[in-house]
Amino acid sequence: MSYRASSGLVRCDASASYLPMGGYGRRERRQVVNLIRMLAAIILALGPTLPTGAGGFGPQAESTTEPPLEVIGQFGGIPTAVTVAENYAYLGAGPRLLVLDVSNPAQPAVVGRSDLLPPGTRIYDVEVSGGYAYLADGKGLRVLDVSDPAAPAEEAFLDLPGYPHSVALAGAYAYLTSDGDLQVVDISDPAHPLVVTAYDLTRSATDVAVLGDYAYLTAGSALVVVDVSDPTHPSEVGSCTLEGYFTNHVAAAGDYAYVVNSRGLHAVSYTHLT
Repeated sequence: MSYRASSGLVRCDASASYLPMGGYGRRERRQVVNLIRMLAAIILALGPTLPTGAGGFGPQAESTTEPPLEVIGQFGGIPTAVTVAENYAYLGAGPRLLVLDVSNPAQPAVVGRSDLLPPGTRIYDVEVSGGYAYLADGKGLRVLDVSDPAAPAEEAFLDLPGYPHSVALAGAYAYLTSDGDLQVVDISDPAHPLVVTAYDLTRSATDVAVLGDYAYLTAGSALVVVDVSDPTHPSEVGSCTLEGYFTNHVAAAGDYAYVVNSRGLHAVSYTHLT
C-alpha cells in the first residue's frame, strides 16, 4: 500500500503477515491495519512540517547558523531567599535581587532591583550588613552595595569551590556552606572578600547560623556545632541527630537552635550540644 505526496513516495506495508500478532483474531488484526493506514495518512499530511535533516520526514533544508541568544530583560522569578534590615526587605527572585520598602508592612513596594546575575546562578541565601548585601549564589559569595536601596550594584565576587548556597554573617566574617565545607570569608573590606579558611565538615551541610562563638549547621539529619571563636581555626564541638530527615534550615536565638526538617520544628538547647 503506497501513498504519493508532494515530498515524494511514502510506502506503508500493512500486510498482517509482518505484524507480530500471534493469537489475535481477524477483528483485532483489522484494527491494527486501520491504525497503520491512519498513521501513514497523518505522516503525509504533516510531512512538510516534521523535523528536517538526517532521519527527518520533512523536506531537507539547508543548514543555517542562528545568531547567539542574548538575555535583554527579565521579569518575575521564584523567590528563593529573603532578609530584612531596617525598613527594607531584600528578596532573591529569579536571577536578581529585589529591594522592597516594608516600612508599611501592609503595602510593601519594590524600590530597587539589581542587574541580572550571570547565567547559571541564582540567589540561594542573602544577608545584609553595613550597607552591603552578601549573596550565596551557587558559585561563590557575591557582594552588592545596597547603600542606595533604589540602585543595588555589584561590589565584588569571590569564587568558591563546591556549591555555596547558605551564608551567615558575624562581625567581620561571612560563613558559607559549600558542599562538605564551611567557608570562612573575611569581609572587613567588602570590595575585597578573602577566604581565611575552609573547614572540612566530613558531611554535606545545607544551612548555617552563627551566634556568639558558635556556628550551627544542618547536615543530613543532624545539627552540627562548630566553635568559631577563632574564625581562622574552626573546630567541631558537638552534634545532635534529630528525628526525621531533610534537615535544611536553622536559626539561633537565646539559648536554643531552631531546626526545620521533615518532622517539623525542633528546638535544641545549646547545652546539649557543647
